[in-house]
Amino acid sequence: MKRLYSAAGTLFTQTSQELELILAKRSKTSSFFPDYYVMPGGLISKEDVSLAEQSLQLLEKKEGGLPESAYRLAFLREFFEETGVWPFNTKDLPLDEALFLRKKLVRKEISFQDFLETINMHPSELPLEDMIYIGVRITPPFSPRVYVTRYYLVPVTEKYPVFKYEKEHSRVEWVRAREILKRYEKLEVKLPPPTLQQLRFLARMPFQEAVQELVAKDHSEFGVGLPIEILPNLEVIPIKTNTLPPLTTTNFVIMGGKEFYILDPGSNEEQEIQQQIAILNRLLSEQKKPRGIIVTHQHKDHWLGVRRLIEKFELPVYAHKLTIEKLKQDIPELQEIKNGDRIPVKNVHGDPYDLEVIWTPGHTEGSISVRDTWSNAIAVGDMVAGIGTVILIPGESDLEQYMDSLKRLVSYKPRILVPGHGPVILHPIQVLEYYITHRMERHFKIQEVLKKDNPRTLDELVAKVYTDVPQDLHYLAVQSLVVHLHALFKEGKIAKQYYDVLCSSFHEIPTCL
Repeated sequence: MKRLYSAAGTLFTQTSQELELILAKRSKTSSFFPDYYVMPGGLISKEDVSLAEQSLQLLEKKEGGLPESAYRLAFLREFFEETGVWPFNTKDLPLDEALFLRKKLVRKEISFQDFLETINMHPSELPLEDMIYIGVRITPPFSPRVYVTRYYLVPVTEKYPVFKYEKEHSRVEWVRAREILKRYEKLEVKLPPPTLQQLRFLARMPFQEAVQELVAKDHSEFGVGLPIEILPNLEVIPIKTNTLPPLTTTNFVIMGGKEFYILDPGSNEEQEIQQQIAILNRLLSEQKKPRGIIVTHQHKDHWLGVRRLIEKFELPVYAHKLTIEKLKQDIPELQEIKNGDRIPVKNVHGDPYDLEVIWTPGHTEGSISVRDTWSNAIAVGDMVAGIGTVILIPGESDLEQYMDSLKRLVSYKPRILVPGHGPVILHPIQVLEYYITHRMERHFKIQEVLKKDNPRTLDELVAKVYTDVPQDLHYLAVQSLVVHLHALFKEGKIAKQYYDVLCSSFHEIPTCL
């Protein structure tokens, strides 16, 4: 997968142990962390690399073979575009002129080099070495795009006025590190994992020590040295599993605060087991206590790691009774949880609250979702995926139940959805409604093709219905197709004789269902 290289960071002031810095709040319609407070930044451009060579500074190669100075110049350019603040030579750059130049730069009416020439600064004069590097972060392996981002801080002695970049942000402001962390832990603001990690170190440790710790975590394992914390009571760490392509990981979910449950430990490979154990050891070191394991459904990539975690931590393990029936030989210790059950935990403040079990059949009969009642985040197993859509499986899935379960999830108006695979879903209602619409459109298209073309095999039918799916993935699409055909048969919209003709070409289950 192609890697995209970027730089981000902010300005900061520090007086009497109180650290303040500039954060931008992304717009609610943003595709990347909508409504979250972030450090401004963006991708490295060819011009940044060219200016780096002119600067004759920090030319050692970093990620992607790009010079360190290219990252720093990209950060300065992006920061100026997004905030209207140019941290150097400000006495010679009045505010109104800075905003005028910022507008021209954003509109591509001038280049970054033009801007530097206008303010009489050559790249070699920029104090790039005074910028403080605070680490590189890479997006987790469940992300559809891989961003490699180097982060920087620039010390200033005064709090410059800031101005939002309307296309990206709803606001830009100076914030106190400790104060915004308190607001985050009350669910008042949202912070993405890299920004959250940085703020925690900067707010709670002496500055130089915090910088050293942040840099030292450059190559830490996901979830171990670098928690992928989405909300105060929620961590989501991708673990490599033998799952269906194009996905390669299953989400290892930690739900709860001072007391928590583990959802779907999906790998028993030694390296992945050790990663899961290390994550739980970290949480124990933070005085957090695991109360048990919950398995959302019967598929192996959601429970293969259960046995080792039971042995290591002596934890109870829970699932729906229909899942227990499927897994009783593999995990005889499974205990039943039912729709509507409330499972007690404690949030990050130590206050008691509940996780709610929601029976969401459709992908499998025993599929459950788990709702964090404090934050209203819902872990949904394989009801939806963070990338693409889910596959329905003949003999296990039921289209009518699946649609009903999707509608039920909509009724909870979740803050976020945590899928079993892929990134966390930050526009949950939009995605759930898309799933419902997508399935119905597929259902109607199957009926249309059956009436119009009268295909005699599933291969013919899948090629005409799944035109938006690569041909090398049709062997997966045919699984969902068979589930749709069975629903049409039950609805009386396809004759038994024709249904049997189509099913005769389905090798896994010759009679379809």
